[in-house]
Amino acid sequence: MTSPCMRPILRAATALAVVCLVACKPLATVPDLHAPVPPQYRHAPTSTDARAPDLQSWWHAFGDARLDAIVTQALQDNAGLAQAQARLRAARALAKASGVQFLPEVHFNSLTTPDPDATASYLQINIDAQWEMGLFGRAPSTRRIEQAGIDAAAADQQGARVSLVAEVVRDYLTLRGTQRQTELLEAIRDATATRDRLMRRRRELGLATASELAHADAELAQAAAALVEPRARADASAQQLAVLCGLPEPPAEWLATAPLPKLDAVAPAVVPADLLRTRPDIHRAEAAVLAAAGELGVARADLYPRLSLLGGMTASSITGGGEFGFGRAVPAIGPIIDIPLFDWGARRARANARDAELAAAVQAYRQTVLEAVGETETALAAWQAQGERSDRIGAVVAARTRELEAIDAAHRHGLADRADQAAATIVLAQARLDLLEAQQARSLAYVALYKALGGAPMDAGAH
Repeated sequence: MTSPCMRPILRAATALAVVCLVACKPLATVPDLHAPVPPQYRHAPTSTDARAPDLQSWWHAFGDARLDAIVTQALQDNAGLAQAQARLRAARALAKASGVQFLPEVHFNSLTTPDPDATASYLQINIDAQWEMGLFGRAPSTRRIEQAGIDAAAADQQGARVSLVAEVVRDYLTLRGTQRQTELLEAIRDATATRDRLMRRRRELGLATASELAHADAELAQAAAALVEPRARADASAQQLAVLCGLPEPPAEWLATAPLPKLDAVAPAVVPADLLRTRPDIHRAEAAVLAAAGELGVARADLYPRLSLLGGMTASSITGGGEFGFGRAVPAIGPIIDIPLFDWGARRARANARDAELAAAVQAYRQTVLEAVGETETALAAWQAQGERSDRIGAVVAARTRELEAIDAAHRHGLADRADQAAATIVLAQARLDLLEAQQARSLAYVALYKALGGAPMDAGAH
């Protein structure tokens, strides 16, 4: 039989056990995220040659060893990527530090107290242990916030890698494209100079008017002026590449003229659902939802009592006044209960605010997915359009090449003069400029496509 004096204690212990069991269940759940993705892209490739995307090394499709080396160097030495990696390490360290919040803590401290009559002093030694139990979903909600911080930092780091690789390839293509553009513009300038000299000679012979000569002079000046912008753009692209690679200036071999890399690839076979796995910004939006759910759980836990267990032992001794001895150690143990009674609705308002923030995070996730699908769809459409444009302009270049060959043959037989040759050379160079622009636009569309897909090598130390 249980004595009457023990019954209240047993009832209190039973009630506390029931509260602990109920309180361990989280009060806030992470909502299901229904990504608004269509089953297929409208501009998905229809070729049977389409293969799965190579997200780890997609730039190898350009077949340029120097580009491969520059990408590798940028991934190793880029300052922005190093910052993102450091933030990820910081997030992991903070999560590890805060992960012990709901584990028992033990502290040791000492205090020396002089006697008021200054004839003796006392040394007090304390050993304290405290354990906050993290009930009512507080502990799991806190762990969610910690994990969300790590996930967000990891997504930011991978996003930095995706942007870095895309920017390096884009700047390299711009550098090589503008170098080739400069060569074609120089050919146009030289042919225009030939026409100007012929026109000047005709004017001296009285076979051309002053207005015709002025027109030829203007065309020559315009052809020379056209060279300024691509040269400056090539220099800027080389400098930007150097910055991305952590260099103060571009190496000399980058500035040496080289052809635009030829892209030998077909559009990859992808479906919109793949973005949920590969896009860093979607992963970050997921982390934001997890963090918002954790914050809501903590806010709801604040509506309920907080329970901690506190234990300690205190001992003191006389250390002065000609006396020395140890006093009796006094132990103590018991609960610390913090019960919110009345705060004018502040805690309830915070919980309602966290609930609304969770709903906003879910909508932000949906918006991120929609934007990712739209970006990929646009890149696929640009890829197809620029490929068709390149094919059509290629036919123009072939025709203009045959035209120049025919004029050269006629000139050898005395049926065409050098002015005709110069005019045909200018027309052909202009067609090649148009083709170069289309090819470069197609290559840049390829870069945009893989950036939209989240293409970049994973960090070996990220997991």
